[in-house]
Amino acid sequence: MRKLHFTAAALVVLAGTLPALAQTGTTTGCTTAPTSITALNLERTLAFPNGFFSSNVPSLPPAVVVAVASGALEVRDQLTYNPSTKILTVQGFTAQPASPKPTPPNSIGNSSILTLYRVQVENVAFSCQPVASVLMTGRIIDNFPLTPYGDLIGAPIAIGFGYTTSQANSAPQVNNLTILVPGVAGLFSGSASGTLTFPALPVNPPGTTGTTPTIVFSPGATQETAQRQLYLDASKSTDPNGLQLTYQWRQVNSNISAGLSNGSTATPLVTLNGGKGDYIFEVTVTNSKGVSATAQTTIRYYGQ
Repeated sequence: MRKLHFTAAALVVLAGTLPALAQTGTTTGCTTAPTSITALNLERTLAFPNGFFSSNVPSLPPAVVVAVASGALEVRDQLTYNPSTKILTVQGFTAQPASPKPTPPNSIGNSSILTLYRVQVENVAFSCQPVASVLMTGRIIDNFPLTPYGDLIGAPIAIGFGYTTSQANSAPQVNNLTILVPGVAGLFSGSASGTLTFPALPVNPPGTTGTTPTIVFSPGATQETAQRQLYLDASKSTDPNGLQLTYQWRQVNSNISAGLSNGSTATPLVTLNGGKGDYIFEVTVTNSKGVSATAQTTIRYYGQ
Protein backbone atom coordinates (compact mmCIF):
# COMPACT_ATOMS: atom_id res chain seq x y z
CA MET A 1 0.00 0.00 0.00
CA ARG A 2 1.38 3.40 -0.96
CA LYS A 3 1.68 5.94 1.85
CA LEU A 4 1.21 9.69 1.72
CA HIS A 5 3.11 12.17 3.83
CA PHE A 6 1.45 15.37 5.01
CA THR A 7 3.05 18.03 7.21
CA ALA A 8 1.89 21.24 8.88
CA ALA A 9 3.56 23.92 10.93
CA ALA A 10 1.08 23.61 13.78
CA LEU A 11 -1.99 21.76 14.87
CA VAL A 12 -5.32 23.51 14.60
CA VAL A 13 -6.68 24.46 18.01
CA LEU A 14 -10.26 24.05 19.15
CA ALA A 15 -12.45 26.96 18.21
CA GLY A 16 -16.03 28.04 17.69
CA THR A 17 -18.09 31.13 17.00
CA LEU A 18 -21.25 32.84 18.18
CA PRO A 19 -23.82 31.87 20.77
CA ALA A 20 -25.07 28.76 22.50
CA LEU A 21 -28.67 27.61 22.48
CA ALA A 22 -30.94 30.25 23.91
CA GLN A 23 -34.19 29.35 25.60
CA THR A 24 -36.28 32.22 24.22
CA GLY A 25 -35.99 34.74 21.43
CA THR A 26 -33.02 35.35 19.15
CA THR A 27 -29.64 34.55 20.61
CA THR A 28 -27.25 37.42 21.19
CA GLY A 29 -24.69 35.57 23.29
CA CYS A 30 -24.06 32.41 25.25
CA THR A 31 -25.09 33.17 28.82
CA THR A 32 -25.61 29.70 30.33
CA ALA A 33 -23.45 26.83 29.13
CA PRO A 34 -25.13 23.40 28.96
CA THR A 35 -24.03 20.68 31.36
CA SER A 36 -24.53 17.58 29.20
CA ILE A 37 -25.29 16.37 25.68
CA THR A 38 -28.62 14.77 24.88
CA ALA A 39 -27.72 13.66 21.35
CA LEU A 40 -24.79 14.05 18.98
CA ASN A 41 -24.64 12.69 15.45
CA LEU A 42 -22.37 14.75 13.21
CA GLU A 43 -20.83 14.28 9.78
CA ARG A 44 -18.21 16.36 8.03
CA THR A 45 -16.13 16.39 4.87
CA LEU A 46 -12.38 16.52 5.39
CA ALA A 47 -10.41 18.72 3.00
CA PHE A 48 -7.80 16.51 1.39
CA PRO A 49 -4.96 16.81 2.23
CA ASN A 50 -5.31 20.16 4.03
CA GLY A 51 -7.62 18.80 6.74
CA PHE A 52 -4.96 16.32 7.92
CA PHE A 53 -2.30 17.78 10.23
CA SER A 54 0.62 15.54 11.18
CA SER A 55 4.31 14.96 10.64
CA ASN A 56 3.54 11.23 10.80
CA VAL A 57 2.75 9.24 7.67
CA PRO A 58 -0.91 8.25 7.18
CA SER A 59 -1.75 5.25 5.01
CA LEU A 60 -4.64 5.46 2.58
CA PRO A 61 -5.53 3.17 -0.35
CA PRO A 62 -3.98 4.53 -3.57
CA ALA A 63 -7.34 4.24 -5.38
CA VAL A 64 -8.93 6.48 -2.75
CA VAL A 65 -6.19 9.07 -3.11
CA VAL A 66 -6.68 9.19 -6.89
CA ALA A 67 -10.48 9.37 -6.65
CA VAL A 68 -10.42 12.14 -4.05
CA ALA A 69 -7.82 14.13 -6.00
CA SER A 70 -9.99 13.93 -9.11
CA GLY A 71 -13.16 14.98 -7.26
CA ALA A 72 -14.91 11.65 -7.82
CA LEU A 73 -14.99 10.92 -4.07
CA GLU A 74 -14.61 12.82 -0.83
CA VAL A 75 -13.39 11.71 2.59
CA ARG A 76 -15.91 12.07 5.42
CA ASP A 77 -16.16 11.04 9.03
CA GLN A 78 -19.26 10.54 11.14
CA LEU A 79 -19.33 11.03 14.92
CA THR A 80 -22.07 9.44 17.04
CA TYR A 81 -22.24 9.79 20.83
CA ASN A 82 -24.19 7.58 23.23
CA PRO A 83 -24.76 9.60 26.44
CA SER A 84 -25.76 6.47 28.39
CA THR A 85 -22.51 4.56 27.76
CA LYS A 86 -20.35 7.65 27.12
CA ILE A 87 -19.05 6.00 23.96
CA LEU A 88 -18.22 8.15 20.94
CA THR A 89 -18.00 6.23 17.66
CA VAL A 90 -16.04 7.75 14.77
CA GLN A 91 -16.39 6.22 11.32
CA GLY A 92 -14.25 7.41 8.41
CA PHE A 93 -15.44 6.59 4.89
CA THR A 94 -15.56 7.76 1.29
CA ALA A 95 -18.73 9.16 -0.28
CA GLN A 96 -19.99 10.67 -3.51
CA PRO A 97 -19.66 14.47 -3.29
CA ALA A 98 -23.37 15.01 -4.05
CA SER A 99 -24.68 12.39 -1.60
CA PRO A 100 -26.76 13.51 1.44
CA LYS A 101 -25.07 14.51 4.66
CA PRO A 102 -25.37 13.07 7.26
CA THR A 103 -25.17 9.74 5.46
CA PRO A 104 -27.74 7.22 6.79
CA PRO A 105 -25.80 4.54 8.76
CA ASN A 106 -27.17 1.70 6.63
CA SER A 107 -25.98 3.50 3.46
CA ILE A 108 -22.28 3.31 4.30
CA GLY A 109 -20.96 0.23 2.49
CA ASN A 110 -18.14 -1.86 3.91
CA SER A 111 -15.97 -1.15 0.87
CA SER A 112 -16.13 2.61 1.54
CA ILE A 113 -15.11 2.43 5.23
CA LEU A 114 -11.58 3.70 5.85
CA THR A 115 -11.58 3.37 9.64
CA LEU A 116 -13.91 2.90 12.59
CA TYR A 117 -12.87 3.55 16.16
CA ARG A 118 -14.57 4.04 19.51
CA VAL A 119 -13.70 6.49 22.25
CA GLN A 120 -14.51 6.08 25.93
CA VAL A 121 -15.36 9.67 26.83
CA GLU A 122 -14.05 10.55 30.28
CA ASN A 123 -14.92 14.24 30.42
CA VAL A 124 -17.10 16.73 28.57
CA ALA A 125 -16.50 20.45 29.09
CA PHE A 126 -18.78 23.29 27.97
CA SER A 127 -18.07 26.98 27.71
CA CYS A 128 -19.61 30.26 26.61
CA GLN A 129 -16.29 32.09 26.67
CA PRO A 130 -14.97 33.27 24.33
CA VAL A 131 -17.48 31.35 22.19
CA ALA A 132 -20.04 28.55 22.61
CA SER A 133 -18.00 25.36 22.48
CA VAL A 134 -17.76 21.73 23.58
CA LEU A 135 -14.64 19.71 24.40
CA MET A 136 -14.78 15.92 24.83
CA THR A 137 -11.73 14.01 26.05
CA GLY A 138 -11.09 10.31 26.57
CA ARG A 139 -9.20 7.30 25.21
CA ILE A 140 -9.53 5.19 22.10
CA ILE A 141 -10.71 1.73 23.15
CA ASP A 142 -10.76 -0.03 19.75
CA ASN A 143 -10.09 0.67 16.07
CA PHE A 144 -10.99 -1.66 13.21
CA PRO A 145 -10.13 -1.19 10.43
CA LEU A 146 -6.98 0.45 11.80
CA THR A 147 -6.80 4.22 11.48
CA PRO A 148 -4.63 5.75 8.72
CA TYR A 149 -2.11 6.32 11.51
CA GLY A 150 -2.08 2.71 12.66
CA ASP A 151 -3.26 1.07 15.88
CA LEU A 152 -4.27 3.84 18.32
CA ILE A 153 -5.85 1.75 21.09
CA GLY A 154 -5.12 3.40 24.42
CA ALA A 155 -4.25 6.78 22.93
CA PRO A 156 -5.72 9.91 24.55
CA ILE A 157 -7.96 11.91 22.24
CA ALA A 158 -9.77 15.24 22.24
CA ILE A 159 -12.79 16.22 20.15
CA GLY A 160 -13.75 19.88 20.14
CA PHE A 161 -16.12 22.11 18.22
CA GLY A 162 -17.97 25.39 18.34
CA TYR A 163 -21.65 25.82 17.64
CA THR A 164 -24.16 28.56 16.97
CA THR A 165 -27.89 29.03 16.48
CA SER A 166 -29.85 32.11 15.50
CA GLN A 167 -33.28 31.25 16.92
CA ALA A 168 -34.54 29.53 20.05
CA ASN A 169 -35.95 26.49 18.26
CA SER A 170 -33.33 26.08 15.54
CA ALA A 171 -30.74 23.34 15.69
CA PRO A 172 -27.18 24.35 16.59
CA GLN A 173 -24.84 24.79 13.64
CA VAL A 174 -21.50 23.10 14.34
CA ASN A 175 -18.26 24.76 13.29
CA ASN A 176 -14.51 24.27 13.60
CA LEU A 177 -14.66 20.57 14.44
CA THR A 178 -11.25 19.23 15.45
CA ILE A 179 -10.13 15.73 16.44
CA LEU A 180 -6.70 15.65 18.07
CA VAL A 181 -4.66 12.60 19.03
CA PRO A 182 -1.64 14.17 20.78
CA GLY A 183 1.66 13.18 19.23
CA VAL A 184 -0.09 11.54 16.29
CA ALA A 185 -2.36 13.77 14.23
CA GLY A 186 -5.10 16.37 14.10
CA LEU A 187 -8.10 16.40 11.74
CA PHE A 188 -9.89 19.70 11.14
CA SER A 189 -12.96 20.90 9.27
CA GLY A 190 -14.72 24.24 9.35
CA SER A 191 -18.24 22.82 9.60
CA ALA A 192 -20.30 19.67 10.22
CA SER A 193 -23.91 18.62 9.64
CA GLY A 194 -26.26 16.56 11.75
CA THR A 195 -27.80 16.58 15.21
CA LEU A 196 -26.56 18.27 18.38
CA THR A 197 -28.94 18.75 21.30
CA PHE A 198 -28.62 19.67 24.96
CA PRO A 199 -31.09 19.33 27.84
CA ALA A 200 -33.39 22.33 27.68
CA LEU A 201 -33.27 24.79 30.54
CA PRO A 202 -36.62 25.21 32.33
CA VAL A 203 -38.27 28.55 31.65
CA ASN A 204 -40.80 30.18 33.95
CA PRO A 205 -43.43 32.47 32.37
CA PRO A 206 -43.13 36.13 33.46
CA GLY A 207 -44.80 36.82 36.79
CA THR A 208 -44.87 33.21 37.98
CA THR A 209 -43.20 31.93 41.09
CA GLY A 210 -42.55 28.54 42.57
CA THR A 211 -40.59 25.48 41.60
CA THR A 212 -40.75 23.87 38.18
CA PRO A 213 -42.05 20.35 37.58
CA THR A 214 -39.52 17.53 37.46
CA ILE A 215 -39.59 15.59 34.18
CA VAL A 216 -38.95 11.85 34.35
CA PHE A 217 -38.74 9.68 31.23
CA SER A 218 -39.47 5.96 31.37
CA PRO A 219 -37.45 3.83 30.88
CA GLY A 220 -34.87 6.64 30.46
CA ALA A 221 -33.85 9.73 28.51
CA THR A 222 -32.23 7.54 25.84
CA GLN A 223 -33.52 4.18 24.65
CA GLU A 224 -32.84 1.82 21.76
CA THR A 225 -35.52 -0.11 19.88
CA ALA A 226 -36.18 -2.23 16.81
CA GLN A 227 -39.91 -1.41 16.88
CA ARG A 228 -41.30 1.16 14.46
CA GLN A 229 -44.02 2.15 16.91
CA LEU A 230 -43.67 2.80 20.63
CA TYR A 231 -44.98 5.02 23.37
CA LEU A 232 -43.00 7.87 24.86
CA ASP A 233 -43.58 8.06 28.59
CA ALA A 234 -43.25 11.05 30.89
CA SER A 235 -46.07 9.95 33.20
CA LYS A 236 -43.76 9.71 36.22
CA SER A 237 -43.06 13.46 36.09
CA THR A 238 -43.95 15.28 39.29
CA ASP A 239 -44.67 18.74 40.63
CA PRO A 240 -43.09 19.66 43.99
CA ASN A 241 -46.40 21.10 45.18
CA GLY A 242 -48.53 18.26 43.86
CA LEU A 243 -50.16 20.41 41.17
CA GLN A 244 -51.84 18.87 38.13
CA LEU A 245 -49.61 18.58 35.05
CA THR A 246 -50.27 18.92 31.33
CA TYR A 247 -48.01 17.73 28.53
CA GLN A 248 -47.08 18.90 25.04
CA TRP A 249 -44.71 16.89 22.81
CA ARG A 250 -42.93 17.69 19.56
CA GLN A 251 -40.17 16.17 17.42
CA VAL A 252 -36.96 18.21 17.62
CA ASN A 253 -34.83 17.00 14.70
CA SER A 254 -36.18 17.44 11.18
CA ASN A 255 -33.62 15.29 9.32
CA ILE A 256 -35.55 12.08 10.01
CA SER A 257 -39.33 11.59 9.79
CA ALA A 258 -41.62 10.43 12.61
CA GLY A 259 -45.34 10.49 13.32
CA LEU A 260 -46.62 11.70 16.69
CA SER A 261 -50.11 10.87 17.99
CA ASN A 262 -51.77 12.16 21.20
CA GLY A 263 -49.00 14.71 21.67
CA SER A 264 -50.85 16.45 24.50
CA THR A 265 -50.78 13.39 26.77
CA ALA A 266 -48.09 11.96 29.03
CA THR A 267 -47.69 8.90 26.79
CA PRO A 268 -47.94 9.76 23.08
CA LEU A 269 -47.54 7.14 20.36
CA VAL A 270 -44.69 7.67 17.88
CA THR A 271 -44.14 5.99 14.52
CA LEU A 272 -40.54 5.96 13.28
CA ASN A 273 -40.91 6.47 9.53
CA GLY A 274 -37.42 7.59 8.55
CA GLY A 275 -35.45 4.36 8.96
CA LYS A 276 -32.49 3.78 11.23
CA GLY A 277 -31.17 6.66 13.29
CA ASP A 278 -31.81 8.91 16.28
CA TYR A 279 -35.27 10.41 16.78
CA ILE A 280 -35.33 13.28 19.28
CA PHE A 281 -38.52 14.37 21.01
CA GLU A 282 -39.15 17.22 23.41
CA VAL A 283 -41.85 17.49 26.06
CA THR A 284 -43.00 20.62 27.86
CA VAL A 285 -44.63 19.84 31.19
CA THR A 286 -46.73 22.63 32.72
CA ASN A 287 -48.40 22.73 36.13
CA SER A 288 -51.79 24.29 36.86
CA LYS A 289 -50.14 27.62 37.77
CA GLY A 290 -48.48 27.86 34.36
CA VAL A 291 -44.94 26.99 35.44
CA SER A 292 -43.21 24.81 32.83
CA ALA A 293 -40.20 22.59 32.39
CA THR A 294 -38.86 21.20 29.12
CA ALA A 295 -36.67 18.18 28.42
CA GLN A 296 -35.70 15.95 25.51
CA THR A 297 -35.56 12.19 24.97
CA THR A 298 -33.80 10.27 22.22
CA ILE A 299 -35.08 7.09 20.55
CA ARG A 300 -32.32 5.21 18.72
CA TYR A 301 -33.99 3.02 16.06
CA TYR A 302 -31.97 0.12 14.63
CA GLY A 303 -34.76 -1.87 12.98
CA GLN A 304 -35.69 -2.11 9.31
